[in-house]
Order: sequence, then C-alpha cells, then structure tokens
Amino acid sequence: MAPTARVRRVGDPHPLDAPARSARIAAAERAALRLFPGPIGQVLFRELEAFAEIGPHVGSADALMWKMIDQLLEMERGTPDGSS
Repeated sequence: MAPTARVRRVGDPHPLDAPARSARIAAAERAALRLFPGPIGQVLFRELEAFAEIGPHVGSADALMWKMIDQLLEMERGTPDGSS
C-alpha cells in the first residue's frame, strides 16, 4: 500500500503528529539557546517552552510560533538567509 499524503485541513494546527510537534519544538528550544546566547535566547526558549506546554492551537499567534520554529531550525541548519 502506498503512503498517503496528509491533507492539512482548516483548523489543523500543524501537519505533524503530537510526538513530531514536541520534538520539533524541543529542537527549536535548543537552537534558540545556541543561536542567541544570553537574554534573547532565554526569552525565545521560554516562549517555546510555554507553547509546548499549552499545545498548538489555531490562530495567528500559533502560526507565528510555527514560523519562528521553522526559522530557528533553518538558521541552525545553515540556510543562508534563515527564511522559508
């Protein structure tokens, strides 16, 4: 049986399952501390930690958090501009 593509529905917070979301958030927390040592990294870490505890929700703030997570992980991988 061929794998099926997951279709993202309106209201679906993120196309990953819960364990994958948690792992991605944890990786972004570590990236924030490595990429931004000091107070900026701590603020980013705390925001990501709170987001992980509350869980993903639908809305513009949620979308912004996922964009930040994606950008932190891209920056850590060395994407030239760190943008999507």
